[in-house]
Amino acid sequence: MKYFTFTNNVIIGVTGRPTVDAFAELVACFSALLPVDAAADYVKVTDNEKKTEPPIVKPEPVVAKKEPPKVTPPPKKEPEKKGTLVEAPMEITDEDFNVKVDVFEKKVVGRRFRLSNLYFEQSSPIIQSKSYPQLDKLVNTIKLNPKLIIEITGHTDNVGLPTQNLYLSEQRAKVVANYLFNKGVPNERIKYSGKGQDEPIAINDTDDNKAKNRRVEFVLRDNIDEKQ
Repeated sequence: MKYFTFTNNVIIGVTGRPTVDAFAELVACFSALLPVDAAADYVKVTDNEKKTEPPIVKPEPVVAKKEPPKVTPPPKKEPEKKGTLVEAPMEITDEDFNVKVDVFEKKVVGRRFRLSNLYFEQSSPIIQSKSYPQLDKLVNTIKLNPKLIIEITGHTDNVGLPTQNLYLSEQRAKVVANYLFNKGVPNERIKYSGKGQDEPIAINDTDDNKAKNRRVEFVLRDNIDEKQ
């Protein structure tokens, strides 16, 4: 038995007292009339049924790895050149100048020698006055033998820069050459040079040995003009 009259899905009449089944049929009719989207709005979703979207995790920025700075090793320090030891020169004393000239010549001609009393101011080419008497005796010996020329070389220890030592040794040799020239020895019979620290006669490990290396040497040679 129908309690509702429909026309084009529209209720146009109610007959009698509807039962539960009649109401169910009525609800079904209304549901059929609703659009799908509207019907979805009537569905009750509990809190537990709600979909929870996962939190958005931002990716960590990619940081480029920094390479450690390149450490340049310090340049290797060259070992100090101690130089090859040379033979010590003959030492000439005041007594040697007291012998005859020909005996003196036989002792020193062609050989390196140094004066026992030749002193300079510290780190300076200035000759100390106590050196003059022995230098004057050398001047007299050269004058008595015109066949000879003299070579003068300056030397230092290894204290300080090599370039400075070379300059100091040359200046000391030059000062001695000027002294002989001013005392009457012709310029063409005098030669001079500086060797710096390159020709030590002792290892520069003690003050005494360093003092030995600080020296001015002389060489008496035959006159070059007579050989030509």
